[in-house]
Amino acid sequence: MDKRKHVSKLVMAAVVLCFVLVTAMDVKAEEPYEKISNSDEWEVLKIVNKNRIAEGQPAIGMFTDLQKASGVRAKEIITLFSHDRPDGSSCFTVLADYDIYRTCAGENIAAGYGSAADVMEGWMNSPGHRANILNDSYTHIGIGYQTGGSYGKNWVQLFVGGCTLKSVAVNEPGTTDYAEGISIDDMGRYLIVKCDKHGTSYVPVIKEMCKGYSTSETGEQTVTITYRGQKVTMSVKTGNASSVSKPKKVKSLKASSVKKTSAKLKWKKTSGDGYEIWRATSKKGKYKKVKTLSSANKKSYRVKKLKSGKKYYFKVRAFKKSNGKKIYGPFSKAVVVKTK
Repeated sequence: MDKRKHVSKLVMAAVVLCFVLVTAMDVKAEEPYEKISNSDEWEVLKIVNKNRIAEGQPAIGMFTDLQKASGVRAKEIITLFSHDRPDGSSCFTVLADYDIYRTCAGENIAAGYGSAADVMEGWMNSPGHRANILNDSYTHIGIGYQTGGSYGKNWVQLFVGGCTLKSVAVNEPGTTDYAEGISIDDMGRYLIVKCDKHGTSYVPVIKEMCKGYSTSETGEQTVTITYRGQKVTMSVKTGNASSVSKPKKVKSLKASSVKKTSAKLKWKKTSGDGYEIWRATSKKGKYKKVKTLSSANKKSYRVKKLKSGKKYYFKVRAFKKSNGKKIYGPFSKAVVVKTK
């Protein structure tokens, strides 16, 4: 079998289990979400919650031990792509390994998907996986991502439920400055949530949870965030003199050395701390981020895993980092790439 064709298919599986179980519980100390997840896993969580809210379900959050359990499972499916673990036990035994309380649990696994957006699209187009993602019994999710094996990229979602919400707070209380026109999703804000069984969990603040903010307004705005019936507010200020200026627009984006499955993108260096590369498959199609380059000195990147004889559209934008957040500049003009 052509391995590339096999990877392009939906390679995934889902399982769910409901039961009444009380395990030993050792709630770990609070850690910033960046310490327990990477950017791909955090992006999956954002998309999960966007889909849940769109279907009338509350958002869910991640916590330390469930992230550790999901990381274990992401490594295990490289060896054995199954809801059984390599030792022959059920996938849910990893929850017992970390003494994670649950009255119901579910697992989604997938391999071969190149980005958080791609794997979420695959899961949401599959009834069993979609049911897990939208299940109203779940209160928490663990997301694991590992590279390796035949498919290159391996993804896991572990879901648990069975706890009671105690408190919700937004990180960085007080007024925070942002560049004019920034979206809620790009502010990097998150909720610190406490429940009675799992301690502290983290939930990215996304526009679907918020009211009271407009990208077209400048000055101070009070944003109301709703999470599982509880409301918290954050104050943001945009367009003022103290806010970080946007990076300049990326110019002279060109494609060279185009091959059957790859192409090299080049551009002129601009201000900022790094770049993001976005791709679409049609002129008016939706762009998806394919790569983040965390260096201002990068002026080129070879995009891979393209399909032969196909047309692609690429854009690049620069970003600056300020207090743990990213401020984005305008996108470059799109460059068209047709593979051989």
